[in-house]
Order: sequence, then C-alpha cells, then structure tokens
Amino acid sequence: MFGGRNAAAPVRILETVTGQEILQLPHVDASALTFSPDGTRLAIGKVNGSLTMVELQPKDWKAPAANQITKPWLEKSWQDLAAGESALAFRAFCDLAAAGEPAATFIRDRLPAAMLDQKQIVKDLQDLDSDHFRTRAAASKRLRRLGLDAEAALQRALDLAKDQEAHRRLQLLLQELRSAPLPAIHLQASRALLVLERQGNETSRAALQQIASGSADAWLTREATKSRERLKRMSR
Repeated sequence: MFGGRNAAAPVRILETVTGQEILQLPHVDASALTFSPDGTRLAIGKVNGSLTMVELQPKDWKAPAANQITKPWLEKSWQDLAAGESALAFRAFCDLAAAGEPAATFIRDRLPAAMLDQKQIVKDLQDLDSDHFRTRAAASKRLRRLGLDAEAALQRALDLAKDQEAHRRLQLLLQELRSAPLPAIHLQASRALLVLERQGNETSRAALQQIASGSADAWLTREATKSRERLKRMSR
C-alpha cells in the first residue's frame, strides 16, 4: 500500500491494488515523502528542513488487547479484509497485523496452498488452436474461469506462439484477465498476505512458506512468493 501527495493538499495514502484512499494526513508543507521499509511509517521532509515520522494507522486506532483476539474477532477481521471499502479493510489489516501469532495461524488456515490441474491447462491451451469453434470456445471458457491462475501459462503460450491467430486469441484472453477488477476473494488474500509480511515473525514466515508451496503458476503461490522475497530483502 502506498500513496501520493500534492504540495497544496493533504497527504493521501492510497491502496495500491484498488487506488482507493485508506488514510489522509493533514497538510504539513511536505517537500519529500518516503516510506519505511516495512511500510508502517511515513517520513515527511518539510519545507523548513525538518523531518517528521508518522505512524500509518487509522485515526483513533488502538492495537487489540490480548483478550480481544478471539475466534469471532478474527473471523470478523478476516471478512473485513474482503471489503470493497479500502479504509475498512485497512483497519482490519492493522488489527490483524497487531494480533501477532494467532492472526498468522488463522490466515494460514484460511489460505491453503493452491493446486492447479496443469494437464487440463495444457490441454486447454492446445485447444485454443483447434479448428473447431466449440472446442476453442470451451477451452476459452475454462481458462477464463481460472482467472489469474491461468495468467502465467497464458503468458508462456503467448511468448511461444508463432501462429498469428493463436497469438491474437492468447493476447485477448490475457488482456481480459488483467484488466478485470480483482475479485473480492483475491483482494482478501492479497491483504492477508500483507498482514503476514507486515508481521514478519517466525509463525507468519512459516505461514507464507506453506502458502507459497502450491502450484507454481497459481496466483496465490506467486503472490506469497513475492511476499517471502520482500521479507528476505528486508532481512539483509
């Protein structure tokens, strides 16, 4: 998550994946902005040369007390991660990130490693080049149903495609998948992975490793792998 600013306006923090505002900071005559490596704070360089560090959390937010972190509370926070309103999801994100190991274990159990039927995907890609319209249409429908789980295989097929018509079909499918709004279930998973990444403790790292153990082409596997790689870079 990150945002931008206008020198004459408040600092607005936006959620990358949705573009929605999740936080607004008062106008502080900022001349430069930079995020901390873990994304928890924003360094604001002011026109007068001073530097201010701001915690990025919702207004009036407080970390949950240990006795608040119950199963119903975790379930509610998990549901809020899927919210179309990014500000609500950000509050849930902060809650879960501050809840420590119970939240990491909960997320691990809600995000099992994604396994794909690779043989079927290969067959569908081959069928896209069929001479029969119904065969091509059926293959396209199955690949669309897979959504972003088909993205990596489609890209590889596109890179290797020599036939102009096959290239066109693959390109159209990819454009369609990539231009579609991220489904709520993917939004929820994406935000949950950021919770684990923000925590960075032993339990959350183990959860990310487990989630990343699915099929290499699966969207969830790829996103969990990116989270793990970012954590490794931060640890250096």
